[in-house]
Amino acid sequence: MNASTIEQKSEQEVEPAPEIGRPAVLRESLRVRFLQVKRGFAAMVIMSLILGTLLWPACPDARLIAWLVISCAASANTTLYGRRNEKLLDTASDETVARLNARLQLQNVINGLTVGSGVWWVAAVSHYETQLLITAILCFHAVASLATLSTDTRTYLMNMVPNLSQLFIYWAMAGGTGFSIAVSVICVMFFLSIFARQNSRVFAESVRIRLENIELLAALSREKREVERALSVAEEANLAKSRFLASASHDLRQPLHALGLWADLLRESLTSPAAIERADKMLLSVESLDRMFSGLLDLSRFDSGNIKADWKRVSLQNILTEIDNDYHGEALIKDIELKISNTSAWVFTDPLWLKRILRNLVANAVKYTEHGSVTVTCEESDNSVRVTVRDTGIGIKREELDRIFEEYYQLHNPARDRTLGVGLGLAIVKRACNLLGHPIEVQSEPGIGSDFTVTIPKCKSGANTEGAAMPAPDENEALRNLVVIVVEDDKQVTEPMREMLLEWKCIPVICENAEEAMHLLSSQQLAPQIIISDYRLRDALTGDIVVRKLRRRYGPLPAAIITGEVNIAELPSRGNSEWLIVQKPLSRGQIKQLLLELNQLSLTQKS
Repeated sequence: MNASTIEQKSEQEVEPAPEIGRPAVLRESLRVRFLQVKRGFAAMVIMSLILGTLLWPACPDARLIAWLVISCAASANTTLYGRRNEKLLDTASDETVARLNARLQLQNVINGLTVGSGVWWVAAVSHYETQLLITAILCFHAVASLATLSTDTRTYLMNMVPNLSQLFIYWAMAGGTGFSIAVSVICVMFFLSIFARQNSRVFAESVRIRLENIELLAALSREKREVERALSVAEEANLAKSRFLASASHDLRQPLHALGLWADLLRESLTSPAAIERADKMLLSVESLDRMFSGLLDLSRFDSGNIKADWKRVSLQNILTEIDNDYHGEALIKDIELKISNTSAWVFTDPLWLKRILRNLVANAVKYTEHGSVTVTCEESDNSVRVTVRDTGIGIKREELDRIFEEYYQLHNPARDRTLGVGLGLAIVKRACNLLGHPIEVQSEPGIGSDFTVTIPKCKSGANTEGAAMPAPDENEALRNLVVIVVEDDKQVTEPMREMLLEWKCIPVICENAEEAMHLLSSQQLAPQIIISDYRLRDALTGDIVVRKLRRRYGPLPAAIITGEVNIAELPSRGNSEWLIVQKPLSRGQIKQLLLELNQLSLTQKS
């Protein structure tokens, strides 16, 4: 599932939040008013007790008590209405909410009428000072109602107008100074109406914002769940791809390994120049296929995050010497000079990946340089070494510098000549540098050449000599009568291995497991000297188990495990010197070099 698919699904499933209209605002307003009226009865009782205490000396009349009782009864009725219907708001339809609101407005009309009637019950039978006090009390009640009822303008007006309109009528009928008071009451009603409208608008806007935020959070939550599902699917696909690569790597490298061995044997047995030329072309095709296959697997491993660095202290000179040996002949054929400087620096890195990085840079420099030289220099500082591969080749345009690290991108191969590769080398170099934390820089001028610089952290020298070049012994004599245990369950590999070992005067012991090896050695009365084992064998058997069994019987024999696994850094004992681990496919020359190295280890142990 790619990003565009996820985006399309998100757009389909996460619809925009609907517009928040009056029904939603009315529901929230009614919820607030129900909450307030539940507290209104207690407030009315307290206010009635206070008013009774204040007004009774000036108006000791039963009508005062009747007014206060009726007002409390109206408030109690409203409180009971609010308690009964508050819980209905969560599930009620918009029509039901509208009906509940209308009934609450009617309750407020009754409350306003009962409170405002105090001007007739009390003021009409009291002194002027008491009348003014009643007027102030009714106006205060109208102002106080703003806090509880103004979330809905109409509800507030239905309480305030019946209250203060009675006060206005009373003073208007009184004449004289009462007329001025009536005008003042009208002004109070006008300003309270304005405040109520403003409060209602502010409340409505706050409700809309809150509900929109709730809808937005819900939409984001839905989108997050969808993204999480998509990520889960992607992770499952990634794991499936990793499992496939692990299996495909072994299954595809195995015949490729066998093909290379048979091609090498065929090449050595030919005498006709034309046949030798054809065999050489076949070997080049096998090598090209191996590079392409390894590049694709490496890219997949990087993309799936399935590669881990195996950090070691490494002599940089050993790695550079090995690269010099590998590409010196190719440079001579092209009549260009390959100059690699000497250095005493030790670096902290993964030696296998550092070799891949520098080997790729040197290979590209030699490939795209037709005249002049390829130079590898080392510039040391306190904490790092800058290794620069400089060539006098065709160069790279400035606008293409960022693209050279893309997969399958080739600057000077429009015809897609496979002898020039498929454009994976620098993509792998970039990813490997990112894995190791070794910055890579590029400077280039078309027609002048290019500089690729990798910065590697320095470290103190150590006994670990990963990448050291072995001394060149007399190969034929060194391998003569060497007893080699070859643990392999694929006849496509064992047959060419047997022929090569016999050709080199070795004594091969070909078997599928440790028990068979012990039986053959015992029956032939042979003492093994080195072990070469495939990693993945039948019946869930692995090469490390076989090596340990044989060592328990014959002692610490030098051993190498040949594997087609994707991530050899995760194989048992990858980080120490229990045995060598080599990745398939191997050429005839690489197998011979491996035997020489193991034999050298055997001689070292004996001495």
